[in-house]
Amino acid sequence: MHATSTAPVLRSFQARALDEARSFDRANQAPILMVAPTGAGKTVMGAAAMAGAAAHGFESLFLARRIELVDQASGKLDAAGLDHGVIQADHWRRRPDLPCQVASVQTLLARKGALAHFRPRLVIADEAHESLAPGYLSILTQLRDQGATILGLTATPYLLDGTGLGSFYRSIVVTKQLHELISEGYLVPIDYRAPEKPSLAGVRVVRGEFRASDVELIMGKRIVVGNIVEHWLALARGRTTAVFADGKANARKICDAFLEAGIAAEYLDDQTPSKERKEVHRRISSGESLVVVNIGILTLGWDCPRVSCVVLARPTLSRSLFRQMIGRGTRLYPGKRDLLVLDHVGNFWRHGYPDAPEEFSLAGIERTKRSSSVVSDRVCLKCYRPSPPHLQICKYPDCGEPFPPPEDDSLTFVDGELVTMRRPDGSIVEPPKPTEEELRAMAEAIPEKIRTQQLARWMVDARLNGWKRGYPFARYKAAYGIEADLDIRSEAAAMKFPRFLVTGGDCRHCGSIDLDVTRNGSDSIVCRPCGRGLAWLQPEYAVFLHEDQGEKAQQTLPLLSTQTPNAAPLF
Repeated sequence: MHATSTAPVLRSFQARALDEARSFDRANQAPILMVAPTGAGKTVMGAAAMAGAAAHGFESLFLARRIELVDQASGKLDAAGLDHGVIQADHWRRRPDLPCQVASVQTLLARKGALAHFRPRLVIADEAHESLAPGYLSILTQLRDQGATILGLTATPYLLDGTGLGSFYRSIVVTKQLHELISEGYLVPIDYRAPEKPSLAGVRVVRGEFRASDVELIMGKRIVVGNIVEHWLALARGRTTAVFADGKANARKICDAFLEAGIAAEYLDDQTPSKERKEVHRRISSGESLVVVNIGILTLGWDCPRVSCVVLARPTLSRSLFRQMIGRGTRLYPGKRDLLVLDHVGNFWRHGYPDAPEEFSLAGIERTKRSSSVVSDRVCLKCYRPSPPHLQICKYPDCGEPFPPPEDDSLTFVDGELVTMRRPDGSIVEPPKPTEEELRAMAEAIPEKIRTQQLARWMVDARLNGWKRGYPFARYKAAYGIEADLDIRSEAAAMKFPRFLVTGGDCRHCGSIDLDVTRNGSDSIVCRPCGRGLAWLQPEYAVFLHEDQGEKAQQTLPLLSTQTPNAAPLF
């Protein structure tokens, strides 16, 4: 006998968002991406959808990004009143008879038969901004092709470089924006402190252009302004604090500085054992420790409402990462008045105020202007996927390409003060747009090889999506402030790519699902498993690659937008 599942009580904006998601499902416009800021109750909405599916007699799955997040997701479902089991070997909560289950991507990848006897009709994909990663994507594609409706949850509906998630998701639901939740009292206000805007005064001109090295220094791309501990003591003493650092050596240096000042501080990185990591979380959550310094660990799914100060000691060009870091401290907590952000690296001048309204879409956002001196997430030049900056090789096991050693991986600490990034009337402060001279100087600092590779990727995007031929060149000019000359265009057109995915495509020669292909010149793609050439196709039509296989082709047609609306409700 199945245990009962109780639907959680929803706020009005949560109920409206689920109603909109249901309408997309009835119109067969799934997978659906649901966008809500950290603290808006994404898990509560997911639990409500799963409870609704159970009430209609359907099985559902909550899919966590990592094994470490399974228990956290399970606890949130408990808090929402949803009884469930966990798909994980030797887990104390393994209850396969229940219609609602929680699992991690790693577990399903390692256990190929985990879903053999469990075919969920509804899948909640947590941290959906990472769901285009190969492993995550392969699981979601398998579940989608088995007939499941995918409902992705995220606060930032774009990849690290601003690319949208439209290659997999077909509909988007925006619940509330961060500034709305703050004004309505669901999240705390943000008090933002950052260095004053750097000036280009003093930059030398060489051969009619700004000297690149001077621009890099003046723009403060690798500079930490102000003493972190002294600012914390003056502005944030007593606040539970999450420090986001750049590089293990820098992170340990910052943590040691807090300890030397007599402040109970913790350190976390990707090598911290799981048991020790849990103890750090416990000490921070209980108030036993005040500060936790981390490298890329607390940006994903970490929930500690006690945090009322975020220190940014990590420069990043990723708006997604920027907002994820800020989101760690916006939740309500007894006695908590606001979130204090101490931005020592000038991320404010790259991304603006964190609660500025955004235009969300499946197409993503315009990428922040790039400088080669910024150390953010590193992009592998073999597989073109991002990895944390402290790793020496690409983090993906199927690649493992070594990164070239950086010329200097240390941060430069300089004296300075942080000032409040807010007008006297409390209105949002927007970052100034760089001048044409600044854009050109920053573009010239980027190696031509890197710019050419990026142009080649935009040319691939244009061909696969059926966009106009001038799209990649317009994107190049918008990103770098200069035109792509004929030599760069020719080199980009002939450039070969190691591999990339065409989501939902089948090779008509070997049947490989989600085409894993290489780019061979400008006119064809080649299936990696069988080496046969294929024509360029738009992703939404990729299923027609095997239309000459009769019955198999007909089986894929229900995945297209031409299918008839669902008659019965799912959740």
